[in-house]
Amino acid sequence: MVKKMARVVKSLGCNHCDRHRKFQDHFRKAKQTLRSIGTLSIDFENYLRLSKVEPAFYDFKQGFYTLAIERQLDENSFEKITHNIAALANLGKNRVGWLFIGVTDREEHTQRIEKLDNITASRIGDFGIVGLEREAKLKNVSLDQYISFIADKISNSPLPDNLKSNIVSKMHYKGNSVLVLEIKCGDDPCWYGPDMYVRAGGHCKKITGQEVGQVFARFK
Repeated sequence: MVKKMARVVKSLGCNHCDRHRKFQDHFRKAKQTLRSIGTLSIDFENYLRLSKVEPAFYDFKQGFYTLAIERQLDENSFEKITHNIAALANLGKNRVGWLFIGVTDREEHTQRIEKLDNITASRIGDFGIVGLEREAKLKNVSLDQYISFIADKISNSPLPDNLKSNIVSKMHYKGNSVLVLEIKCGDDPCWYGPDMYVRAGGHCKKITGQEVGQVFARFK
């Protein structure tokens, strides 16, 4: 496990020890759930196709910059991401959810990003693999620095510590880097501060009252 974490930290290319430790604290390398390296791309493609059948278990984000002509970092998008992590953690006991960052689920968004960022995205069905290199360029940092920036945002959120220790994996697909978050449900429902979120089909929503009780029933 220690050797594995060392490889992850090295791959991130962080230059400061405190950043290394922070990343280790919040994003520890979990047991590989995807299959071997040789079939990683096939697994990724299969997850995207499965999302059409079980949309509650999967979520996709193109990134954190707006798609306006004047590109701006959307700070609210980080909170949306952490809401979705909390929602995926409420799928039920022993369930696993997946969140992919650097993937669009709408062709119009894929085409918009291709035009704005001058890239050519690979397609898997309705999905566009737009990657995160383009956003690192917008922020004028390296890809590894941008990943650390995302990690810091998530680690500073109200998510429970056990979720912050879940794995953020970086994978390459046909020239683009995608972040893959594996969200393993615990023994109890997940609160986001005083609030609770769930997946409703392919969307995230805040719940109250009787719906909270229904989530607790999933963990019995």
